[in-house]
Amino acid sequence: MVRSVLCLLTVALAFVPLLSAVEVDSEKPGVCPKPRPDIDPKVASCLNECSSDSQCEGNLKCCFNGCGRVCEKPRGEPKRKDKRGLCPSPSGFGECVEMCTFDEDCKEDDKCCSNGCGHTCQRPVIKSKPGSCPDPIPFFTTCKKECTDDSQCPENLKCCFSSCGLQCIPPEHGNNPQ
Repeated sequence: MVRSVLCLLTVALAFVPLLSAVEVDSEKPGVCPKPRPDIDPKVASCLNECSSDSQCEGNLKCCFNGCGRVCEKPRGEPKRKDKRGLCPSPSGFGECVEMCTFDEDCKEDDKCCSNGCGHTCQRPVIKSKPGSCPDPIPFFTTCKKECTDDSQCPENLKCCFSSCGLQCIPPEHGNNPQ
């Protein structure tokens, strides 16, 4: 119990310099490796040797290793595959763990979302905008997939099938008597 509290306190204290920093810290390129699943925060001493990339030498990045923050060699920028839907809004201050970095780190349809402190896999929120999709235009030649649902379209546009792909287009609203 005491070790858990000490580890949580250590992790919480690691965020104090980030909150009080006056300089804008530039992020180094690349992506941190996934946290190691074999590190047990209840047993290991959770040391933080850095709180930002600027505190690491050369191209090393400040990464969460499963227990604390350390300078590590980044992996190349992977192709991101965002899953449909939006992340739910954090409800307060969540657990300070980094269980995922990208949506593809999560199983099934879950997305990698902020929980108020760290990132965890969560069920997405799927929002549908008002109106209906118009009938597909025959012989429409643009075959691209701009979206998978309405939440990925700007303003009031809807994600609709256009005979050849999904695109963000203005919806039909039907007849509104005035």
